[in-house]
Amino acid sequence: MACYNEPMKRWLVWITLGSLFFGACSRPTTDIPMTSQATERFEVDLDRCTDGDTARFIVDGESVAVRFLSINTPELGKNGQADEPFAQQASTFTCSALQKADEIILELDPHLESVDDYGRWLAYVWVDDVLLQEQLIEAGLADLRYAHDQSLYDDQLHEALEETQSRRIGRWK
Repeated sequence: MACYNEPMKRWLVWITLGSLFFGACSRPTTDIPMTSQATERFEVDLDRCTDGDTARFIVDGESVAVRFLSINTPELGKNGQADEPFAQQASTFTCSALQKADEIILELDPHLESVDDYGRWLAYVWVDDVLLQEQLIEAGLADLRYAHDQSLYDDQLHEALEETQSRRIGRWK
């Protein structure tokens, strides 16, 4: 079983309770495409950028690490290693989008795990009603990872990747 810190445990309890007791009464955030499955959405504030596919957000006064679902961006170098190609561009793109956002919404996928082995939330990130994962793919800065046929935006993200690759954008030049 994964090890969770206390703020994460509290949020997982609240998420579960909210789903059970308030799910039928909740209203979806406007202008976010709805699916046939109920999803959990949270309006958040940016705490700090990490890299192209991870950031920290403030949720109920606590900083929470979030790994963006369904994509992978090139890794920034650590411990003296060089950055992977396009890592800086992906990180800058993500950080700029999040810092300029008027509204950031995290969306959990009911078909997938909500927390990874590192205790990070796994979520789709909506920036001013636009899916950030799709923007990163369209800019040629992200590839699909861990996408499943049953995930919420699998078809949409696959189409974006195919278009980006055919146009030879970013990493696909």
